[in-house]
Amino acid sequence: MNGIKNILNKIWHEKYLLGMLASWTILVLISVCWNLFQNHQEIIERAKIEANSIFQHTMAYQSWMSSHGGMYTVLSETNKPNPYLHIPDRDLHTIEGSVLTMVSPFQMQSEVYHDFKELHALNRSVSLNPLNPANRPDLWEAENLQAFAAGTTEVFEKSRIGGKYYMRLMRPFKSADQCFKCHDIKNKSSVLGAKSISVPMEPYYKSALTTWWTMSITHLVMLILGMAMIIKFSRGCKKYQQTIKESDKKLRIVSEFAYNFEYWTTEENEIIFISPSCERITGYSKDEFLRNSDLLEAIIHPDDRKLFHNHHKHFQAPSHNDIDFRIITKKGEIRWISHTCSPIFIDNQFLGRRSSNKDVTERKKLVAELLQAQKMECLGHFAGGIAHDFNNVLTSMVTFTHLLQDEVDEHNENIQDYIKHIIISAKLGKNLTSNLLSFGQRQIINPKKTFLNKIVNNISDIIKVLIPRHIHWKFDLTDDDHPVYADPHQIEQIMINLCTNARDAMPNGGTMTISTTTATLNNEYSGSIGKIPPGRYMVLAVADSGEGISAANISQLCEPFYTTKEKKKGTGLGLSIISRIVKEHNGFLDVSSRVNHGTVFKIYLPIMIVDQETSKKLPLPILEQPMPGTRTTTTILLADDDELIRRSISMAFEQKGINMLLANDGAEALSIYLDNRDIIDMGVFDVVMPKKNGWEVYDIIRKDRPDFKAIFLSGHTNKIITNKIIAEEHLMFMAKPLEIQTLLKKVDEILKK
Repeated sequence: MNGIKNILNKIWHEKYLLGMLASWTILVLISVCWNLFQNHQEIIERAKIEANSIFQHTMAYQSWMSSHGGMYTVLSETNKPNPYLHIPDRDLHTIEGSVLTMVSPFQMQSEVYHDFKELHALNRSVSLNPLNPANRPDLWEAENLQAFAAGTTEVFEKSRIGGKYYMRLMRPFKSADQCFKCHDIKNKSSVLGAKSISVPMEPYYKSALTTWWTMSITHLVMLILGMAMIIKFSRGCKKYQQTIKESDKKLRIVSEFAYNFEYWTTEENEIIFISPSCERITGYSKDEFLRNSDLLEAIIHPDDRKLFHNHHKHFQAPSHNDIDFRIITKKGEIRWISHTCSPIFIDNQFLGRRSSNKDVTERKKLVAELLQAQKMECLGHFAGGIAHDFNNVLTSMVTFTHLLQDEVDEHNENIQDYIKHIIISAKLGKNLTSNLLSFGQRQIINPKKTFLNKIVNNISDIIKVLIPRHIHWKFDLTDDDHPVYADPHQIEQIMINLCTNARDAMPNGGTMTISTTTATLNNEYSGSIGKIPPGRYMVLAVADSGEGISAANISQLCEPFYTTKEKKKGTGLGLSIISRIVKEHNGFLDVSSRVNHGTVFKIYLPIMIVDQETSKKLPLPILEQPMPGTRTTTTILLADDDELIRRSISMAFEQKGINMLLANDGAEALSIYLDNRDIIDMGVFDVVMPKKNGWEVYDIIRKDRPDFKAIFLSGHTNKIITNKIIAEEHLMFMAKPLEIQTLLKKVDEILKK
């Protein structure tokens, strides 16, 4: 395409050059012709002047001679008497004996011009009725004599005489009174004749020929020089045009491929220039902006137009602060624009402002995400601190409650029921702190082989407490229950959050169903939240018949702080925490819902692959057995910075006959160990403690005793101990708030080994 364009441009340039050369040639030819014409006219005028001069001289001589009665000359063979003079004294005899004869003015002029050929001009007196036959007119002269009779006073004309061109002048004249004395003229008032003067043109043509040659050579030189100048000018123009073209091409490339949205506007808001990139950013084409200059302001978000107006308040100001504002694109999208502009002055004349607009929508999103991440991190630290302190309170409360339960008569149903509800409340408090720890990503995962049905049964009492009486609930658990690799406590956390959401979705009552099923996916399944790959899964589902969720809201359910509940009924963290826990278990979350018809949340957990032969040889689970009360030699080092936890745990262990050594920080724990290293069997350490944390205490002790065992406790680990460390070091970890029976069981397992 560019090659064709270049060829067309070359042809156009050549035609343009040929046109200029042809025009110049025509101008030179016109000039030559005009000058030749002018020169010819000048020759004619000069011939006329000469003919007129001869006429004037002739008439002057004739008048003089007529006024003096003629002139006498010596009679000779060549000068004979004039037979047309009728006067007695025509011939006179002199004293010397010679004879004089009168010569008339016309006779003298005729003889002079006849004898002196070098005069070239012809001077004749003619008449239609001549006295002298020699004065008969030729055809041209006869026509003019008739014209004089009709009133013509003068005739100038170039005509041929004997094959040569002459400038001929002819004027009528009347005989003077003196003429009647010598000639027999009856009608004195009639026109007797005319003077015919003929000036040859050949001498004028010869003199003009040199002028014509000079003029032709001069114009030829002018033609050549002009053509040379035209060619040079054309080449210069071509070079200049090429320079302009290249400059324009560079400018066009820069403007058309400018990434930012550039434009130039006048003070009257007229768009002088706008870059094509405007369409990429705004959706509106360059032509749309040029047709409607007001579109530049119309696309600005209504909330930001005042900011834009204030920015352009002083249009000619030398500098403006950069501003960011929103625009609404042609598709209705909202995008952020970073705007900068500067005045355009050329030769001290203000021509408008040049503006540059950069799309910073993604940057704004990144900044917002960074702020959100920082906010989440701060909230995570805050939530972790609260969870740690609250878990300590719950741990001591639960432990003391279990101690109280052991002391109270088991047949006192009221008190046992009260204690049961205290424990359930503590578990709900534990779920709350677990949510906080999950939000701050400070919760340690302790996965193991487990079964969903067992988890549901263990937490059923808590779920029943959560569900009010106006909501009907039911459990639908599969008989084909397969093991999954999961942290039971975190699965319980998921169930409590889902059941709480289902309860809140049915303020006027309804039905809640908690179920477990197996699912085999042969192909990838596209869920409402994400894709689920093929495989075998155990599915935990919580269904309600409540208000339902719109399709537009489902995609945002797992975002932190997003909630469809009233402000006082939800934080917007539950589903976000559920989504994160499910991902940590390599599971998948799916939801289906219809407005006013209810919602179903499903958790897909991969079924754990167990070798059948190996599974048959696995020992039966160790049932919880009471600690032998007679064992007085067992000593445990307990280190925790919370006094109530130390007291409640130590009391529970001492009831089982365990000797407890208590430390309120890491440094004291090491000091007690050094003093009692021979009798300490194991340690129970809080992870986060003053002076030295639990991991540092354990690391120092095991350098002295590599086989030393310990259980780590914490409301949150503050990243001192991670999932990776627990897996690599085969550590025992229990999250606060503790269940004292579980702790006793783990200690028993360690001591038996």
